[in-house]
Amino acid sequence: KTERFETFYPNNVLITNRDIISLWVARMVMTAHFNTHSVPFKDVMIHVTILDGMGKRMSKSKGNGVDPEDIIEQYGADALRFSMTQMSSDTQDMRVPVQYRCPHCETLFPQNEKNMKAETLVCPSCKKTMATRWANEETQKKEGLAFLTSAKFEIGRNFGNKVWNASRFAMQNFDEKTPLYTLPELKEALETKKIAPLNADEEWILTRLEETVRETTAAIEGYHYHEYANKMYDFMWNEFCDWYLEAIKPVLRTDGAKKAGSQAVLATVLKTALSLLHPMMPFETEAIWANLQEITGKAKTMLITSDWPETAGAWCAEDRLRMVMRKYELIGLGRSMRSAFNIGPGQKASFVLRPETAAMAEFLEGEREPLTRFLTAGSLEIIEGFTPTGAMPCQVTQDAVIYLKLDGSADIAAGREKGAKQ
Repeated sequence: KTERFETFYPNNVLITNRDIISLWVARMVMTAHFNTHSVPFKDVMIHVTILDGMGKRMSKSKGNGVDPEDIIEQYGADALRFSMTQMSSDTQDMRVPVQYRCPHCETLFPQNEKNMKAETLVCPSCKKTMATRWANEETQKKEGLAFLTSAKFEIGRNFGNKVWNASRFAMQNFDEKTPLYTLPELKEALETKKIAPLNADEEWILTRLEETVRETTAAIEGYHYHEYANKMYDFMWNEFCDWYLEAIKPVLRTDGAKKAGSQAVLATVLKTALSLLHPMMPFETEAIWANLQEITGKAKTMLITSDWPETAGAWCAEDRLRMVMRKYELIGLGRSMRSAFNIGPGQKASFVLRPETAAMAEFLEGEREPLTRFLTAGSLEIIEGFTPTGAMPCQVTQDAVIYLKLDGSADIAAGREKGAKQ
């Protein structure tokens, strides 16, 4: 046994395709056990096979493979990494339809068995000639090179843009006094009253962030990387961007202790989310993290050397968390009724909320401003035991009912037609 052997043997995990489990992996285990009386690795992660749009294995020799450098040049390295992570399931092979991108007009057209090894192609849109990777360098320079691409990678690009823009908005509301807490540090700051108490939306997002930390950590440790990607996508896009950032905008426009507290919470959520995203999107998250430290006047560090996020326990009671989630559900249902009755985005509508309990009524009264803003409501009544006297469409949740008043803003015929189709 040498020093290098002691250092690198045994390993923790082998990553491989299922094709060579019997041919090679099993032999590695048996040979290693015979010679060393120990197994060479603890886990074997079997990754999926990448197929083209016709269901054939991607191969450089066949010409149906996508060059990663082409994808990086078109969409970015982080978009490639995120898209591949999200698409790779535990067992199902990944089908990625391959397309050519015309260098003259940017038109996409599918690769097929007839054109996958052609040196030059004619664009079906602009009718100009283009070269492929099979052509020599002189032809590529003369005609222009047609990149191989796939629309599948637009998911990663769009998600990266969303994260970047959301982070930029958040950082516009920070200053040198904004702390960059971890979750346990934020909880300590709240307990010692260094920052103002949390509002309902902050309690909700911190609870969801805690759950996301636990779920993503478990997914990574269990090699379920697509679950990790999907959970981060859902948290960042559907919860952090769509709900939380919109909910706290009025607070960030104020001054005083409440604004400072909301800044601290927002910075904590952003910092933790960047750490969770870093394994999939290292370049973008490092760039955002560097900007975040500069804006808040903190010493420069790198995410790649920072600790993985830790949880800090419950942020609010279960009943209060349920009411916050019900608030968002009511907003979603109210927006659906607006759409069904063709009420335009800028048009005011009138709503009535009927809470089923006194606790829910008190909570909704405290959330009147965000409810009115999210519903674009001209009037919003909260009435326990409300009973409509005439026709009034409604949507029902476990804790409350939302009614839409059929005044001049509602297109009754459109609502009836949509209801009949359903």
